[in-house]
Amino acid sequence: GSSYRWFFPEVEKRLSDGKLVDVGAAWSPDYEKLVALKPDLVVIYTFEGDPVRSKLEELKIPYVVNSEYLETTLLGRFEWIKLFGALLGLDDVAAKVFDLVESKYILIARKVSASMVTFGLRPVKVAWFSIYRGTIYVAGGQSYVANAIADLNAVYAFPDLRSTGGAQVSVEDFVARARDADVLVVSTDLLTSIEALTKELPQIAEFKAVREGRVYRFNSNIYQLGYMDTEGWFLDLASMLYPDLFPGHELSYFVAM
Repeated sequence: GSSYRWFFPEVEKRLSDGKLVDVGAAWSPDYEKLVALKPDLVVIYTFEGDPVRSKLEELKIPYVVNSEYLETTLLGRFEWIKLFGALLGLDDVAAKVFDLVESKYILIARKVSASMVTFGLRPVKVAWFSIYRGTIYVAGGQSYVANAIADLNAVYAFPDLRSTGGAQVSVEDFVARARDADVLVVSTDLLTSIEALTKELPQIAEFKAVREGRVYRFNSNIYQLGYMDTEGWFLDLASMLYPDLFPGHELSYFVAM
């Protein structure tokens, strides 16, 4: 709600006008306010033993669980548009939007695949990570990130990590696997410079991607716009890995560091 910076102007305006009501954090909503709204349906993320879920059941408020974050592919995550299409009576519209996004995604992947054969391109090695207080987290080897990288015929630095989400690795393991990566993607918008990155991990100054200027971080809009614009997110990634194949493309959801 109002605690976020909104990249959807209409949402921001409706919040300020009171047409949308902020009921607090997803993990600890204001139940009195929620009951007063008399919603037809509440959409939640959840986990085993989630107190929000049990409280909604206690209050007899109907809810549906959105589990798109558990999907292991970008298209799998986006396909949840079909659930909301069904809820709103817009099944056909949702299906057409998904088909359009899927076709654009496939075209980008095929362009990369065909170009690698035609021009004899070497697969790019990628490390996707974040650092917080000396602890390093990477995308799991079965995550949507790792699968998107594979769809672009690139090599992920941590393919053997069986996690479908994030995974913690040691500094030593990270340095050993990522120092020769062609591209580094820092999965946060909190570290905004190479200087800030090397302050967290001094060894990274000697990494190949740092030396060659191929380090990127999240743009702040990625959390809202980027995961709506699946094909745009994927095109950004493709242009970061193979800039010569996408000349003139300007990144939307990532920023060069």
